[in-house]
Amino acid sequence: MSRIILIGLCASLFLTQVTWADDEKKNYNQVSLSAMASNEIKNDILVAILYVQEEGRYPKKLADKVNEKVSRAVEKAKQQTEIKVQTLAYRTNPFYKKQKIAGWRVRQSIRLESKNFSQLSQLIGELQENLALEQVSYQVSPERRGEAENQVIKKTLTAFKERADIISQQLGFGSYKLIDLNVNTSGGYSVMQGRMRTEMYAMDASKRMTPPTLEAGTQTIQVNINGRVELQ
Repeated sequence: MSRIILIGLCASLFLTQVTWADDEKKNYNQVSLSAMASNEIKNDILVAILYVQEEGRYPKKLADKVNEKVSRAVEKAKQQTEIKVQTLAYRTNPFYKKQKIAGWRVRQSIRLESKNFSQLSQLIGELQENLALEQVSYQVSPERRGEAENQVIKKTLTAFKERADIISQQLGFGSYKLIDLNVNTSGGYSVMQGRMRTEMYAMDASKRMTPPTLEAGTQTIQVNINGRVELQ
């Protein structure tokens, strides 16, 4: 019985040594490296947030005013087929004077989104008769972002392969084998233009707000690739 145990122990030690040797061999001549590439893409989605706010002593009357103005704005936006409209948070809050409730403040916002910048700019100018413009942001659509990422990934992979070739040749090896690869992308998300107020835009002779001038600008899509290769 003891002889069987001894033989089993020897076999176990032998397998451990072989496994350790195999692990060491797997990591032999491995090199970690990385590459990065980027590209500028134009924003193709415009998002605007507008709001209605009323203050006074009677919450119900204030709510009726806000609801009426928001309802008219939503109906007007829905007439534009290229503009998406969404109502946002509705809030009723008290305000105080000398630690006592002096009145109420009722507010609701709407969100407008479109790829047609001129159409949305014109609508913003019209809606500012009753709503205030809070902020504008620019985004890259998922389809444009996906196309841009694929292009940058190709550029980054080319740079990665060139570096692997240089390292392999300079260290006296004829080729290399890819062990693992990680691809990370960043950029191309929402970019805020900042908060705005209705007073920033001049009234024309007909008492209607002049549409704001909007320029989408660009964003940077960046791809980072890191991985390991085994020199052969």
